[in-house]
Amino acid sequence: LYCTLEVDSFGYFVSKAKTRVFRDTTEPQWNEEFEIELEGSQCLRILCYEKCYDKSKLNKDDNEIVDKIMGKGQ
Repeated sequence: LYCTLEVDSFGYFVSKAKTRVFRDTTEPQWNEEFEIELEGSQCLRILCYEKCYDKSKLNKDDNEIVDKIMGKGQ
């Protein structure tokens, strides 16, 4: 699992930080600090992903592996 931190900018969310990936645990504890430039943003969005290493799950459009979103908060 890993998380990304996104802020809104002119109606779109922009990724500003990403945690390290935790493997083989159901209770990851990142304990990481990030300094994020808000630039007038109103919202912070946190997305939690499951890292996908299975090559059978390639995105059909650009042949990239797509990680699975597990949760989000704003």
